[in-house]
Amino acid sequence: MVDFELIEDIAFEVLSIFYQDGIKVRELLNKLSTAEEQLLVESMVLTWQNSTEGIFQLEQLAKENNVWAYITLANFYCDINDNTSALHALGCGETLLSTLGQTKSFSSLYLSLIKAKIYLAKNSNEATKQTNKIINQVLSDKKASLNPLIELLAKYLLTLTFKQNQDITNFTKAINETLELSTSRGYSFIQALCLVERSVLLTDNPPLMVKSLKQALNIFRHLGANLQENQVKSHLQQIDSTLSENYYNVDGYLFLSPKMRDLRRDIGDLVANANVNPTPAMILGPTGAGKSSIAKVIHKLSGRKGHFVDINCSTIPEGLIESELFGHEKGSFTGSQKTRVGMLEMANNGTIFLDEITETPKSFQTKLLKVIEDKSFRSVGDSKVKKVDTLFITATNKPLEGIFKYLREDLFYRFPCKLVLPGLNERKDEILILAKEFLRRYGNGNEYILTPETENLLLTKDYPGNIRALENNIRNAINKANGEKTQYIKPYMVVDNVSERIEGNNGSHKITLDISDAGFEQTIEQCSKEVISYVLRMFNNNVKQTREFLKLNERTFRRYMQVFGLREGQ
Repeated sequence: MVDFELIEDIAFEVLSIFYQDGIKVRELLNKLSTAEEQLLVESMVLTWQNSTEGIFQLEQLAKENNVWAYITLANFYCDINDNTSALHALGCGETLLSTLGQTKSFSSLYLSLIKAKIYLAKNSNEATKQTNKIINQVLSDKKASLNPLIELLAKYLLTLTFKQNQDITNFTKAINETLELSTSRGYSFIQALCLVERSVLLTDNPPLMVKSLKQALNIFRHLGANLQENQVKSHLQQIDSTLSENYYNVDGYLFLSPKMRDLRRDIGDLVANANVNPTPAMILGPTGAGKSSIAKVIHKLSGRKGHFVDINCSTIPEGLIESELFGHEKGSFTGSQKTRVGMLEMANNGTIFLDEITETPKSFQTKLLKVIEDKSFRSVGDSKVKKVDTLFITATNKPLEGIFKYLREDLFYRFPCKLVLPGLNERKDEILILAKEFLRRYGNGNEYILTPETENLLLTKDYPGNIRALENNIRNAINKANGEKTQYIKPYMVVDNVSERIEGNNGSHKITLDISDAGFEQTIEQCSKEVISYVLRMFNNNVKQTREFLKLNERTFRRYMQVFGLREGQ
């Protein structure tokens, strides 16, 4: 039988390295003197990587009464929810420790924590009591206080008992404390476990929940913890599926923020009787907010069997708008060489969407009002009346105040359902989810990752162009990332140029130059100072990102900062 104390020291060195930086575990192999020591470490590493070869090797070592083979097997089986095998390995490990007279060793404390995990997995009141009893015994042991890893694991398991008991107050406090402690001590594995558990507290804020899980995923991936990595991946896929069901739902459109949930409810009311008695609707919202997408959502949810026909009224010449909508007969006007079916007829039994309705002439609006009321129309140059069953949806980017300058009052009130679509600046909760959706949509199957700094910038930027602006930012970022052959989307990649607006007390940023008495050099100096100061604020005073965005080397950038008397945060 091998020296117990030697094996214990090696095993805890492996654990300590793995919980901090799993990549470095293999470096330990070169320092080991015996084949059995090397085999144990190799087996532990393979097991963490979810390898069947590691399990087989540990089972062989267990037959030779290697206590750490049993301990590692018990931990692995517990993690894959095979409690029967976990309890068997646990019992063998406890018996062997008792035989060796090592019931007060670090190995015994660690095995007790695995026992607590197994009890916790049973999800019963009695099991939770047993878990608490074990954890309290471990935390009261002086040896545990001498081993920060044992202490941290015990505290982490204690948070899970609070969660099991639905004690949200203590769970929140404990998980945040353990997360902070594991981060400060450098135990990345426990930090990642805490991030996964903390995500439970963020279900009302899916972007932050996904962010927490993604951070954990990256840590597990770096550590080589394949089992935990795969579990988090599966969890993220379930969340994506839930978001898809609850928020994307139709045509990839997102209903996440409170205002958008209100809109989704209003849409539900609108489409309830859309097949029997379609109610005309008007969508009010700024340019680029997605009014056309909302119209498609309404059509799809309505269950109408006809086509969805989209007309942008602002792009059709005034003299042709009636022909486009109602159609025309051959020879009805100069150039009409054949009969043309109008878009309204194409939308029979479906939906017609008239975007930018306020850009149409009042004479056309009068005819449209009659069509909506009578559900009938005549093609240009035809005396025959055609009946139509269509859901009418219009949209405008004009504010309600003063809208009657552009739209007949009687037509405005003929659309009793008014749907207010907020701009992206009022839907901050959706920004990161939308950004990641665009990364998937335009990534051609490649995986792109937003750095934490980029996520922060996206959340603080102003979006005068709304979703369309964000979409363009992400498409440009993908091109820049491809050019640099990286999967990481950095802050400067999502910024178009220095003229982009930033959100702040002063709204959009303008540079004002006083050139009444200044010469050319002073004017350039003033402008340079304003630009550097502005970009510093744009990147939340991150000097490195500011320098990279302005394409200045560090020496030149520092010189400018000194000459202009600028400091970080100014």
